[in-house]
Amino acid sequence: MKKIIFLLPFLLLLFSCESETQEKSELLSFVPPKTAAIIKTDNLEKLKKQFHKNKLFAENKDISPIQFFAENLALLDYIQLKEESLICYTKNGRNDFGFTLITEGKPNMVNTDSIANKKVESFTYDGQEVKKYTLENKIGYATTLNSIFILSDSKLVLENIIRVFNNKLPQNEQLTEIYSVAGKNSSAVFINHPQLREIYGELTPNRSASYLANFSDWTAVDLDIRENGIHLNGVSKANPQENRILNIFKGNKPQQNDIANITPVNASGMYSFTYKDYEKLRENISTYREKELPPVENEPLLNSAKEIGAIYANNRTAIVLNSIENSLTQDALLANQKIAEEFRGVSVFEFDAPNFFFDSFFPLIKQKKLNYYTQLDHFFVFAEEMQVLENIIANYQNRSVLGNQAYYEATREKLSDESSLLFIGINKNIKTILAESVEGKYQKEFEEIKLAENQLSALQFVYDNNFAHVNAIIEKAEAEEKSGGSSQLLSIKVEEKLATRPQFVTNWRTKNENIVVQGVSNTLYIFNPEGKLRWKKQLDGRILGDIQQIDIFNNGRLQLVFNTQNSFYLYDIDGDTVKPFPKEFSETITQPLAVFDYDNNSKYRFIVTRGNKLTMFNKDGKEVKGFTFNKTKSEVSQSPKHIRIGRKDYILIPEENGQLHILDRVGKTRVNVEKQIDFTDNEWYLYDNQFTSTTKEGKLIQISESGKQSTKNADLSETHAIDATAKTLVTFSENILRIKGKKVELDFGLYTNPKLFYIDNKIYVSITDTQASKVYLFDSNANLLSGFPVYGNSTISLANLDNRGGLEFCVQGEEDSVLIYSLE
Repeated sequence: MKKIIFLLPFLLLLFSCESETQEKSELLSFVPPKTAAIIKTDNLEKLKKQFHKNKLFAENKDISPIQFFAENLALLDYIQLKEESLICYTKNGRNDFGFTLITEGKPNMVNTDSIANKKVESFTYDGQEVKKYTLENKIGYATTLNSIFILSDSKLVLENIIRVFNNKLPQNEQLTEIYSVAGKNSSAVFINHPQLREIYGELTPNRSASYLANFSDWTAVDLDIRENGIHLNGVSKANPQENRILNIFKGNKPQQNDIANITPVNASGMYSFTYKDYEKLRENISTYREKELPPVENEPLLNSAKEIGAIYANNRTAIVLNSIENSLTQDALLANQKIAEEFRGVSVFEFDAPNFFFDSFFPLIKQKKLNYYTQLDHFFVFAEEMQVLENIIANYQNRSVLGNQAYYEATREKLSDESSLLFIGINKNIKTILAESVEGKYQKEFEEIKLAENQLSALQFVYDNNFAHVNAIIEKAEAEEKSGGSSQLLSIKVEEKLATRPQFVTNWRTKNENIVVQGVSNTLYIFNPEGKLRWKKQLDGRILGDIQQIDIFNNGRLQLVFNTQNSFYLYDIDGDTVKPFPKEFSETITQPLAVFDYDNNSKYRFIVTRGNKLTMFNKDGKEVKGFTFNKTKSEVSQSPKHIRIGRKDYILIPEENGQLHILDRVGKTRVNVEKQIDFTDNEWYLYDNQFTSTTKEGKLIQISESGKQSTKNADLSETHAIDATAKTLVTFSENILRIKGKKVELDFGLYTNPKLFYIDNKIYVSITDTQASKVYLFDSNANLLSGFPVYGNSTISLANLDNRGGLEFCVQGEEDSVLIYSLE
């Protein structure tokens, strides 16, 4: 039973609202005053087992706040009960929480024989006998009133119940009413909204609980606990004489909720309310505010909608208007046609009434300062900041929206088609909000909360005749998902246009990936996984090739190493130079830095190429005199490359005149390549146990360790590109991509070279059409991953960004932005 009460705070944190359900019972007469929540069960033992089997509770049983509730319910572990009972949860004082068990049955106290610290005492209060139980330092007070057994961990609460009984005070009228209309399920939950506000405020001191007090009065839901999820369904009723948010929907027929179709999958969640009659909604809002609303300046805008909602992403909020007819909404916005920017072919306009939705819909909308808006089909989206709209536009164009996900469809099928209010939480993204809500000492635990593969949390209210139907679901959606897919996590604005492709580099301190990119001013920028700038450095030129990482001190602390046309740089992850670097050169460096670690022992060798001159340096920045190969007849056409076969090291250096040198560690010829080769720009790879590249004629050329050359037709045009691992060859020619010989025909365009990634024993191949701004990602069988192509304008960098499982990639977006995508 220790995990039962976890249901309450967890649902509240996810939904920021609540729910409940039941039937008429004499037990209600003994519910303590100011009770915030009640669990009703016909079989306590069965309910305990259901919670123990539920993965969501089982996987989070050690979280400190859950242990706090478990301590309060510890006495129930000694009780065996199969009759109808109520478990009431009450705030007894400023920081005092407690429970009360009420039942018609005579509970059996079990497992007490083995308790060392056990004591039973008796005393009388107001004419009624009370027993005080002490079991393992847990204290409970019990009495029997009219054959009703009552056990509470609070003496004060039990005394209040006895006084109410002796004075024959009436039952709570609202609780009695909702109990009588609730379902007949064996287990149910009741929530007293105004009282729960007090407990919720203690649980989540960093989050406002004011909405709880005036959302509704009582909610009752049947409790269906399954191994992979929890279902709640029932009713919520608000006193028509009180100002309750739920009453705002009185007289309005619920409509279909569509805002999930524009909600990015990187959002933490969404909220939607619907109406058919705006005038009735306006009247009810006036009643709630207890004052007549001033005339709406742009009422046609509100009459053109059937649904208004909010999207929550990256700690920002966007307000969405779902239009009945686009032309009506566009006409209502004619005065707001000044374009603020164009983003991916979509116009973003300035909005001259930033508080319009707040003024019109508060308390349903609390967002102010909506300075911009854009239109995406029949959705009109408003936000304070441009980046919020850019994120929504990007994900909408990439089709990475909640409404396209199979798990959303599976969850939506269990809800009503139409609702007055709908809340959806995307569980993997909501952890941060959960953590920020609780006390600081609990935040790390909530950041690591396990959601048992429960992708979504959904809460729905459907108003109907003075009450609302309630549906709530937290479960693993039984939906067949396609492998792969992507969603945009983040867009990083850089201070200037990009000069190089963005790439991931490992931050050894955090074990996460940082994002590094160079701007056209030659400034090097490095960002953390949240897109915040960590540092920037002004360099003396453009970086040649990719930035590489090394462990120069052999202590696990990785550095960044690269060269520009003028200097050889070595930075630590915090942006400090590692002495004696940088090293400057009077002659222009013409190739990317070559980095060798022959035996994986951090005894690095670096080759700096300047035209036809090559100089090898050690990790201390000193020239390696023992490397004798320091000059070629013609200019070196590629950065020297190290390949190891067995226990032998090979250094490959191609020249522009067609000569390929294959050397040993000291620069002596190890493999004699007699014939000159008509080189391409493609690198040399170890593929099929041979040195492999291509010729300008489009042939695959291979050289064995003995120097034997062979070529074969690879069906490549003169303009082609390849990438390879030891067993996988990828080629791209014109619009034909081949992966392990399997052919993919792409649209004609301007493509980057294909990039092959081998991660966690899986092969991924990416290629980007920079003309159409489309990034493609394929598996080893040449199957395009679902959700692709996505927007991008460079070769990607693929890695595990946050070290939590799953992969992410970064790519250039606009000319001054970096996009981060997650593989789903």
